[in-house]
Amino acid sequence: LDRWTKAPLTLLTIKKKINLNEYLSLDQFNKEMEEMINSVQCTELLKLYYQTLEDTFPWFNPKCSEIIDSSKRINHTYDTKTLKPVIEEKPDTGEVNDVLVTLEGKLNRDCNYYYNVNYTVDNRICILCKSVGEGNPVEEGRLLY
Repeated sequence: LDRWTKAPLTLLTIKKKINLNEYLSLDQFNKEMEEMINSVQCTELLKLYYQTLEDTFPWFNPKCSEIIDSSKRINHTYDTKTLKPVIEEKPDTGEVNDVLVTLEGKLNRDCNYYYNVNYTVDNRICILCKSVGEGNPVEEGRLLY
């Protein structure tokens, strides 16, 4: 019976599963990360994980472990011919507006927020023309120093 028990999750096993594309959904990844963090019993780490997940995937609520899809709501009535639930196309405007406000807050950032580019000033002097730094690549060749 000991052979069939599940091995405890570690960051390395989760990383391996990510690299092998074994997760079918963000929800599946989230559940295993929560399980691993809860095994360590560190609430601060769990809060930091939730914040990072919300920043990366604003449409995903990790505390509820569900994807917000308000475009389709299941009406609990059934079609008498097919015996399938009737799906209505009625978005819940409250949830949609909350998601839109969150997305607008994430997307209205300066380009430097998304890219970590370190601009350095080129103070080298060209031997031929004595200009400082690289010029326009269409107009000039490489800097000779």
